[in-house]
Amino acid sequence: MTAGAGAAAVRVTSRCAGCGSCLLTCPTHAIRPDGGQLLVRADLCTGCVECIDVCPVDAIEETTASARAETTAGGAR
Repeated sequence: MTAGAGAAAVRVTSRCAGCGSCLLTCPTHAIRPDGGQLLVRADLCTGCVECIDVCPVDAIEETTASARAETTAGGAR
């Protein structure tokens, strides 16, 4: 699965414990620290979901295709 140009295929939720496993696992370095939280860069996320597999607290969720389309169309996320 490949993410659209406007929204990432995954998102980091508030359950994030800050362990950094996803940062080390992401092959495209799409997950970046930003002001005390982790953000997924849509332009780098390929949707491989390796980050979901390694997260020990299940803090990363796959976004739905409809949510990605809504974000791409200008919807708030």
